[in-house]
Amino acid sequence: MPKISVIVPVFNAEKTLQRCIDSILAQSFTDFELILIDDGSIDNSGKICDEYAQKDSRIVSVHQENGGVSSARNKGLDIARGEWITFVDSDDYISDFLCNFNFNSDLYLSKIEYFGEIRNTFECEFVQITSKNDIVYWLLLNYNKPHITAPWGKILYKKHLTVGNIRFNDEMKYGEDTDFILRYLIYCSTIIFDSNSCYYYNSLVADNELNKYSMDAYLTNKHLLKINKTIQKLEQHFYIPLNNIKRHFNTLYLSLFYKYLESHDLYETRKQLKMFNKLKLLKYPFYLNNKEYLYLILIVLFPFLYRR
Repeated sequence: MPKISVIVPVFNAEKTLQRCIDSILAQSFTDFELILIDDGSIDNSGKICDEYAQKDSRIVSVHQENGGVSSARNKGLDIARGEWITFVDSDDYISDFLCNFNFNSDLYLSKIEYFGEIRNTFECEFVQITSKNDIVYWLLLNYNKPHITAPWGKILYKKHLTVGNIRFNDEMKYGEDTDFILRYLIYCSTIIFDSNSCYYYNSLVADNELNKYSMDAYLTNKHLLKINKTIQKLEQHFYIPLNNIKRHFNTLYLSLFYKYLESHDLYETRKQLKMFNKLKLLKYPFYLNNKEYLYLILIVLFPFLYRR
């Protein structure tokens, strides 16, 4: 059985997929399996996956109807045989990632370097966190960084994934990867940062993807319920209120709701504002100043005030 399972969800990625796969196969650490999940691609991605699987026995090529990235990752988790799991997106690539992995942690984090339109680097010196208090402190410092908000750039312990039955929530349109990592943290007692390894993240594709997201009042309510329930579990586990984290994600989902309003006609917008009020979404604390909060209350209570 392989030590590590590398799961790559693939959808219409023919332009970047070979670079991604080649970077994984170039690792000096060789005791891994590479699971390529073709999520209903209509370009040559599926063919590329099959060609690589024929050349290397460590590669598994799986094809499924399009179900989204969460569905693809869950499929990878279901068939993974490795003791450890890592995710790599098909438009990204890695360098010295698997070979620097330290097997004495529940969560291993690499340096993350953005390429594309946004250039940024998230790194640190080698740090090992071994206490619950330090994990909470780390969580409070990093809740809005890719260390928390994304499943890639890290290696997770599969025992916890199977025993705890942690899977990506494929009903969530946005933030399901963050929800996954937050739930996984409950099972962590040791976290290691290592700047010797690197995950290269395609910010150009990610930025274009983010622009697509918007949510109506119903979806906003569904997502707020889910993320707040997950944070509540963390609070119960760590015995500490995580109000800043709640406010951060509540405000993020509120911004996606506003994006929905701006893309629809005035009639639909006012209908959605009434639904927002009916669902009592004002009960969630947001990071808004007094003026912004007053405006939100007014347009929710009196939708006819909303103007573009």
